[in-house]
Amino acid sequence: MELRDAWCLYCEDKFSHLEALPDLEALNPRQTALILFENASIFTARLAEIKRAAYNTNFDDEADGALIWLARFDNFELWEKMSAGSWRVMYERFSYALIVAAANEIASTDVIAHLPVGLDQPSRARALLLQFLLGGAKTIDPRLIAKHQREGLPDLQSMKPIRKN
Repeated sequence: MELRDAWCLYCEDKFSHLEALPDLEALNPRQTALILFENASIFTARLAEIKRAAYNTNFDDEADGALIWLARFDNFELWEKMSAGSWRVMYERFSYALIVAAANEIASTDVIAHLPVGLDQPSRARALLLQFLLGGAKTIDPRLIAKHQREGLPDLQSMKPIRKN
């Protein structure tokens, strides 16, 4: 299985009492952005620390592991222990996913995501977070990140765990 398909496992667990997943609902870019944005509060309490950490792809594996934890256990418990560098990677992926949704809205794209019908709202938000942060938003071209952000504090600062205020 590819990492980008972890959201499918998450959804399958939600419907484990059924023989098959329900039909998929097509989401347009606007719906996708609105549902994705429900996850923004995860980042807001840590935003100052996240912005102080330099973006570095060396933290991709830690970020991926935390997302797989979310897919498997449906909680953010492991995220409390992530380094600032990993939080920065997650934040950049999250921001990029919202930009992708906005760009597709401007381009009048009809559908950019699918979710099984019948998920509750928190599960929809988490499933889309997994879908985008392990999929299309996983690889961010460093040229898209402003030069002053890339030249932030030394990477050692990114190794420090950060806690929610």
